[in-house]
Amino acid sequence: MAHSTTCTLVLAGLCAATSASPSIRIIATSSQPAPGLTGVTFVDIGDPRFTPTGLGFMARLAGTGVTTANDYAMFSDLNGSGIFTLRLRESQALPEGTIGGLSSVQISSDNKLAFTATLLPGNRPAQGTGFAFAESPTGFTLLAADTNLDWLAPSLLPIDPSGRSAWAQNPIFPDEPRLVSNFGTSFDNTTLIPGLAADQRFRVFRTPHQRDGMVAFKASVAPDTTSARRWGNFSTIGGFLRTHLVAGDAAPDIADATIAEIGDPTIITPMTGTALLAWGRVQGTNITSANDGVIVIQDVDGAGVVLREGDAATADRTFGSFSRQLAVNAAGAIAFRTSLIGGSTPETAIVYKLGGLSHRIFLRTGDALSGTLSGLTVAQIGEPILSDRGDLVVPVRLAGPGVTSSNNSALLVRWNGAWSCAMRSGWNVDSAGATRVVNTFVFDSGASDSGLVQVRPSTQTLGPTLAVKLNFRPTSSTVPVVSAISTITITCPADFNADGIGDFFDYLDFVSDFAANRWAGDFNRDNVIDFFDYLDFVDAFSAGC
Repeated sequence: MAHSTTCTLVLAGLCAATSASPSIRIIATSSQPAPGLTGVTFVDIGDPRFTPTGLGFMARLAGTGVTTANDYAMFSDLNGSGIFTLRLRESQALPEGTIGGLSSVQISSDNKLAFTATLLPGNRPAQGTGFAFAESPTGFTLLAADTNLDWLAPSLLPIDPSGRSAWAQNPIFPDEPRLVSNFGTSFDNTTLIPGLAADQRFRVFRTPHQRDGMVAFKASVAPDTTSARRWGNFSTIGGFLRTHLVAGDAAPDIADATIAEIGDPTIITPMTGTALLAWGRVQGTNITSANDGVIVIQDVDGAGVVLREGDAATADRTFGSFSRQLAVNAAGAIAFRTSLIGGSTPETAIVYKLGGLSHRIFLRTGDALSGTLSGLTVAQIGEPILSDRGDLVVPVRLAGPGVTSSNNSALLVRWNGAWSCAMRSGWNVDSAGATRVVNTFVFDSGASDSGLVQVRPSTQTLGPTLAVKLNFRPTSSTVPVVSAISTITITCPADFNADGIGDFFDYLDFVSDFAANRWAGDFNRDNVIDFFDYLDFVDAFSAGC
């Protein structure tokens, strides 16, 4: 686990598109019993992930009968009720043996699990062998066994509603790379690769991306194990193996240039047809480090450049270095971080682009913020997350009056054309009747697959909901850092209870929290509960939704 803690909780909240304060509901704490395990409590809970109807997380356990052999488990809320159930645990018996260590536990879009594990001595082929399993109506079924768990574990993808899964296996010795699925797709170092010379074979597979029974992946190719390898993008779009861009190919839309490097592809399904999006780097005539980065789209008809470093970003600046970590949704929208070149001050920005529409810059360093962050500016920008409805979430560092190292981190969300503050270090939070101060938050900006999402998309009446881990400041020198898991819903400022409706119940709920001196009553998030919070809420309530 990334954090050593004594308390973990799950909470829900809101932050409006202008100036709402989070409404926090505690769902679970580390001091309470772990569901389904008598005498056992949570010690720490890992980063949360949304399932289609609830929330899932891994947890470290302590208590009766807990040892290092069985202290790691997975829990999820199957129906959104906030009631978590034990789904999987170390020491659990399977037909192939007893689970010794869990890794890469993932949730499908219909709440089934897929995971990798080592098995304890007994019915297993060899010491250290890694096994991949998927949940079926009758239990867990074996997907694959590998001689090196480190190669198998990062590559397992969750099963989809049809029970489909795909994964890569790359044993170091012998040279027998495999990309395998449980729906008929299987490639290895004997596969004939279309569009390449007959002696070219797959040598290493990267983690595949899967959507609707199609698989896209990055792999290296070479005639043998000692020759130089070239990396390329491949897919099963259309039902059979396709070769897309490979290092050395002519760069699309750029004269006298070739592909020098290509990133991991993501399958998109816009109205124009299924395609792949990936970051790339080109080389050739008039290519320099200032214009060699590209974002490319690849489909059955060929490839094209979506954006390129050195192109005009604004009226007075050009694109500098693109981040290799693209946020992509199914509709083909892209969001990514880039530097901007030109002007007197270096800048970083978040760029958004959908299909053939012009790109838009939604956030830049130096931008002035509003609402609960009024008077502050953006000092640094992190990697974005993009929901399937186009909601953007970006971690930032703040600058301005009153900003210190203890309150300079914030999580911004763009919904309905405005940026909102979802979380900030230094905020006060109610936890089991005690006030906790947020020290840091963890919002994983890594790529997510089916069932493992950090952002639940917005609806017509509610903004997106975020799954965020919080770390609270210790209350004394003898009390360790306390952690929390939160879900934060962005909504209209007047919708205090985040039910999607601005009505008198919102007023009653706010007055209840305000009168009880609970931190949910700190409507303007200035860490002081006073009459200004009441006045600010009345203004928002009067404006309505």
